[in-house]
Amino acid sequence: MDHSKTTITFTGGMKFYPTRVFFLAAEVRYVPLKVKPFETEVDLGGFRYMAGLGLAFDIK
Repeated sequence: MDHSKTTITFTGGMKFYPTRVFFLAAEVRYVPLKVKPFETEVDLGGFRYMAGLGLAFDIK
C-alpha cells in the first residue's frame, strides 16, 4: 500500500484583458499520478482544465 506518493505537475495558462480592469484566465494542468492502495492500481492523474474571470485594480 502506498501511504504517500509524490509526482510532478505540468501547468500552462494565460490571461486575456479585454478591458483595462477585467480579465479572463485559462489554465491547463497535467498530473501523472497512479497509486496502488490494494490489489488494483488506480489512476488519479490526468488533465485538469480551469477558467476564471478577474478584476484588476491598482492601490495608490
